[in-house]
Amino acid sequence: MTALKEFVRLESPGIWRPHEGAQRRDVVVSFGKSTLVISDSAGRILSHWSLPAIERFAKSPGRYRPGPDSGEELELDEPLMIEAIAKLQAALTKTHTPNDQRRKRALWGLAAACVMALGLLVPEVLVRQGLSLAHPAIRSEISDKVLAELAQITGAPCTSFGGQNGLSALSTRLGTSPGASVFANITPDSLSLPDGRIVLSARVVEDVEQAEAAAGYLLAEAARQAQGDPFEPLLRQASLTARAQFLTKAELPQKTLAAYAESLLTQDARPVATDAMLAAFKEKKLLASPYAYAIDPTGETVLDLLESDAGRVTEPLIQDGQWVALQNICGS
Repeated sequence: MTALKEFVRLESPGIWRPHEGAQRRDVVVSFGKSTLVISDSAGRILSHWSLPAIERFAKSPGRYRPGPDSGEELELDEPLMIEAIAKLQAALTKTHTPNDQRRKRALWGLAAACVMALGLLVPEVLVRQGLSLAHPAIRSEISDKVLAELAQITGAPCTSFGGQNGLSALSTRLGTSPGASVFANITPDSLSLPDGRIVLSARVVEDVEQAEAAAGYLLAEAARQAQGDPFEPLLRQASLTARAQFLTKAELPQKTLAAYAESLLTQDARPVATDAMLAAFKEKKLLASPYAYAIDPTGETVLDLLESDAGRVTEPLIQDGQWVALQNICGS
């Protein structure tokens, strides 16, 4: 969107209140993908607001809240940021004609009415219908919020410029999630956000010698996604009330997203069949042994992966400089 490109690097100081009665604090305000991002001075994301839903209130032109029923408030004094918010909201609104908006509201309302009637008796229906209505933009917005909750728990993701380029090169080469990120302090080797973006633990790139090993973790997580929609676990964990809210408003309560983020950090990864991993390495023309030794240094439980490399020669996965930068993505 042209308007977003114009303001994509714009930042402004602001004063934010997380809920009614809370102490106000200084924050930094910037733009995400159709969202307003509120961060602290250290760069930790505190909140995401959907730009189309933001409303101005009171007499001040720079006082905002994410919706009419929210206790969150944001106050801005920077005229350029105030102008940018207004311009982006107008641009986002123009992408949907009144007829489109009415049609979407009608479809959501009809779906909600039909499903709510069954939902009290058959909660499974709420999950299945929620998945069918979760289009990519909604999945992306909810995943941004889950990512922010992960950052609240473990600290912000690693963001060194060279490391991000290396991660992007690796993801592109493998054809996996282009928006992958690395966290320094998470327990699982990898996990999936509801929109399919992959999150890696820093040790997956720091504690291995070859890029093929890190590639194996990305391929394993992609294989898990192939076993089921990554949005589904979130809906299944959500309460009946939260599922109903998703059907009627296309959003989930913040407490639901916070609880899901916590569960992602403590759950055991689903096993991936050896045949599926062998097929993935073969399709991507990669050696499996670096990954095999990363998950079992003795090699005893990964013989099939090791034997699959016999006589195979592959081209470098990414450039050496990109791999070194990726290994240091969480460095200073």
